[in-house]
Amino acid sequence: MSDWIDIRDEAAFARLVMDSRAPMVVAFENEACTGCHEHRARLSAAWRLLGRPGRSVRVDADRLPDLASRFRIVGFPTVALFSGGQPVERFLGWRNQASLTRRIAGLLDGVPDRRRRSGVSSSRQGARRSRGAA
Repeated sequence: MSDWIDIRDEAAFARLVMDSRAPMVVAFENEACTGCHEHRARLSAAWRLLGRPGRSVRVDADRLPDLASRFRIVGFPTVALFSGGQPVERFLGWRNQASLTRRIAGLLDGVPDRRRRSGVSSSRQGARRSRGAA
């Protein structure tokens, strides 16, 4: 289960994320991001599917631009996975439930998902094969 914590200042970020030994999911968002709320719900569902406790924090990049800049956040949503207070992986943009769950599972198991992708998801490849077979 994930309990979302809104980060209000850089001191809270340092205390809750950088000083934590527990795995953390950090969602960098801004007010203009229309899909961020849904994406956050998918991240929470990933924690529930894994059946493990987890903590997630939300950073409003409009409110904390220096923090977003320090982590080179260029678009939204950007999700950063932290372990032992260090960023171990991040990804930009919306992800489906399976992808989010796999990435969080990798973080919890100590092996972030760093596989190279061809740029086409397996579901898209399957759809292309289906159309070609018809």
